[in-house]
Amino acid sequence: MSKLFTLLFIFFSVSFFHVSAQVNLFEKGYIVQNGDTVSGYLKNAPDLELTQSIEFKDNPAATSTTTYTPQQITSFTFEGTGIVHHVVTADIIKGNTTHQVERFAKLLLSGYTTLYKLELPADELSIELQKQNTFVYVLKKDAAYHTLGVYETYNNLTLRTNNRYRVILRALFTDCETYDDNLDRLSFNDKSIIQEVRKYNTCKSPASVTKVHIIKPEPLIKHGFEGSYAKGSISDEKNYTGEGYAFGYFWDIMHTDKSRHLSGKLGIGIMLYDYKDISSRDEPITESEIYLRFPVALQYNIIQDLKSDFVPFINFGATALLTDELQMMQSVSIGMYYDRLRISAGIENTRFTKGLTLLNLGVGIRLDNALAK
Repeated sequence: MSKLFTLLFIFFSVSFFHVSAQVNLFEKGYIVQNGDTVSGYLKNAPDLELTQSIEFKDNPAATSTTTYTPQQITSFTFEGTGIVHHVVTADIIKGNTTHQVERFAKLLLSGYTTLYKLELPADELSIELQKQNTFVYVLKKDAAYHTLGVYETYNNLTLRTNNRYRVILRALFTDCETYDDNLDRLSFNDKSIIQEVRKYNTCKSPASVTKVHIIKPEPLIKHGFEGSYAKGSISDEKNYTGEGYAFGYFWDIMHTDKSRHLSGKLGIGIMLYDYKDISSRDEPITESEIYLRFPVALQYNIIQDLKSDFVPFINFGATALLTDELQMMQSVSIGMYYDRLRISAGIENTRFTKGLTLLNLGVGIRLDNALAK
């Protein structure tokens, strides 16, 4: 156990110094202020953080930054993805209260009318069951902003859902006689809302060009081959020894618009495991097993910089071992990405403190091109 604490101490010490020295979340982009476009570098953060402010600096080596709010600039754009955030005015409805806010919202569609998507913090949501609806849409028509949302209330054991977005769109779209109203069945998601607004724009102004903008960055996927060595033991059975070798493929998937810390790790592989039990028997039991391994884990990445060649991490998960029967093992591990290497040390256990325990040491090699992007 003391060796484990020593390993953890070294790991977090190294991580701290590298975090302090290497974090660089700024990407090339530009802001629009008083009609002027100013190029520089923008701090790329999850969408919810970007609704409040954006950090800007003139060059990537600059030590000081300027934070701009919706009251100071009109918009900002990340050149790499082309994603645009524009200042909008939105109605925040919570229960019986409504107030207006100015926020940066992501541009979805431009044309006769313009459509934006605005992420909301938890304290501004009016949702009971539809937990995925953490946002509203904002439609700009004739210089006015209209908020499109779904609102739920729960009182006296009764859930009420107000699909207010359908009512607002129906009122806004009545000025086009040939518009085919399909709003009663309109879903509250990007694809459906964009299609409906685009249909109205074409109806109202056929000569105008309606453009759908990039709204979601592709997930960052690290993947490659991974091999590991495992040392096995069973609590309260000192005469048991085991060791094995595993080889497989891993995928580490991060949705960067939601979090720069959290990712999901999946894997598939095969393990050859030998063990010996010399309890009180006349002859020791020596066996070899071949397992199919299916590890799944939630991973916390300590560094947020997507292009950093050093990213320490901690993950918690479970591994399914399949032979003639299925075993489930809880797992916890620490490790780091260093350039194209993935190095990890962890523990897998069948019943937390009892049963088979595997101490794993693993090394992987990344085959993706995420570092070059």
